[in-house]
Amino acid sequence: MERKNVNRGFRQLRVWQDAVVLYVLACDMFSKFPFEHKKVASNAIDAAHSISRNIAEGYCRRSLKEYLNHLNIALGSWWGVSLLL
Repeated sequence: MERKNVNRGFRQLRVWQDAVVLYVLACDMFSKFPFEHKKVASNAIDAAHSISRNIAEGYCRRSLKEYLNHLNIALGSWWGVSLLL
């Protein structure tokens, strides 16, 4: 099934906007972790950033299957961040 998203971009998606806000909050919160927890903090920030990136990348794909796959990856990243909060 072919799918085109020409009328609006992923930046208009509420879920993408919320993912960007989560990334900013994660950066703020996890950057204050003590040195011995920097690896955990870095992984959490990377996972938070991965959410918005996967939503955007999936949105730009041509097939619904690829879009859903990227949303599934974003969901997995969200779980990774939520477990550390």
